[in-house]
Amino acid sequence: MVLNGQPIEINQNVDFWHVENLVAGAKLNMRLPMALSISATEDNPHYLAFSYGPYVLAGQLDNYELTADRPNGVLVRISTHNDASTSTLTTHQTWSDWQESFAQQSIVKIGEDRELVSVTLPNVDEQIKFIPYYQTYQHRYGIYFQWQQAGSKEAQQRADQLKRLADYRQHTIGELTNFDANNFEINQHLEQADSEVGNLRGRRFRQAHPTGWFSYQFPVTKLLTELQLSLTFNVADAGKRLQVTMKEFNFDQTILVAQSDQADQDGFYQVTIPISTTDNQQQSINVKFSAMHQPSARLFGIRLFND
Repeated sequence: MVLNGQPIEINQNVDFWHVENLVAGAKLNMRLPMALSISATEDNPHYLAFSYGPYVLAGQLDNYELTADRPNGVLVRISTHNDASTSTLTTHQTWSDWQESFAQQSIVKIGEDRELVSVTLPNVDEQIKFIPYYQTYQHRYGIYFQWQQAGSKEAQQRADQLKRLADYRQHTIGELTNFDANNFEINQHLEQADSEVGNLRGRRFRQAHPTGWFSYQFPVTKLLTELQLSLTFNVADAGKRLQVTMKEFNFDQTILVAQSDQADQDGFYQVTIPISTTDNQQQSINVKFSAMHQPSARLFGIRLFND
């Protein structure tokens, strides 16, 4: 750092500098070394973020449900987390060996694909491109990643979690958990009369008034085998009812919300109903929900899946 041609002594191990005697017309020159560096959290030395010079790098991830949001009590859209997104850096090296390879073998490309810089880390199983955070657009991204050794207990736990998520998505035919009176419901062909949306304990719901109803149509892209319908309620609605109708399957049933020992800490729980099917190549499934002469139970989630 040079002020009016005179070098200033600075501590390069701190994040901020205080420059004295800086007045109008003064000329301050700063030279920032453009090198890769690692930043770890204080409570976990293997939870890592990366920088190139002064630029924080963001790992470019997937586009899964990129436009999904969640309620937060104010008119600001808050993004959702994809539990299946890459969050680890798995290596077959020791920590010290990997640190050395990071310093010597990381691939740094300057000025390609409209990016100031892109970085590929060495000796990790995950294929992640890191670019400056400020240039990230239309992608999920990660700043901090958990370093782990292949074959470790932590790596196996993460692999098991990803397998459960993959199985869940593979069996799911249709799902709605964001009752937003907007794109998410419209995408499922919402029709309704005398119903409304709201949110409770961080989750959105739709509720029919005493003479109201609402329905959704889910496209079917796989064979229907042992079809199940799972509905999410909250114990705060204990005693309220919701009529469920699926004409394609001659299904008509009334659900009574009750106290449940299966409810989570916020009172949410699922009711799962087997659906008898005769046409395994159904192109769509229409599900209608109706009140029964009083406000219906609030519905927080719908999932159609093959068992």
